[in-house]
Amino acid sequence: MKKIFFIILISFFLIPVFAKSQDSSITHPEHPAEFPGGNKEWIHYLTHNLNRELGHTYLTIPKGEKNAKQTVNLFFEIDTEGHTSNIVVENLQEVHPALAKEGIRIIAESPAWKAASQNGKAVTDQRKQKITFAIGSFP
Repeated sequence: MKKIFFIILISFFLIPVFAKSQDSSITHPEHPAEFPGGNKEWIHYLTHNLNRELGHTYLTIPKGEKNAKQTVNLFFEIDTEGHTSNIVVENLQEVHPALAKEGIRIIAESPAWKAASQNGKAVTDQRKQKITFAIGSFP
């Protein structure tokens, strides 16, 4: 009998967004925003705080398939005080609303970041994060 497993896959690195910040002359900050402890701690935060049951609850394995997955593509800003804000699910039409809501929740509840800076002044920074919920049987 095959076992059903639930997994959450998280991109190992945040994707910096090189868009203009509040100062229209800046395309990306001199010192990007940083999660306390770096990417390793960011991944730790995500994996230990996501509701792992949601994938099992809201994903269905199609007949004839061995697994199912949905990836929530999140865009967010880190403001000048290090708080996450303006969180958007970029592929809302492609994912279950409960999974999108969980992606927003986990970003919104993030501990404060070290704010980005440009010329010694705190500036807003932007990031993208993918979170994949998957269920299925695996060898």
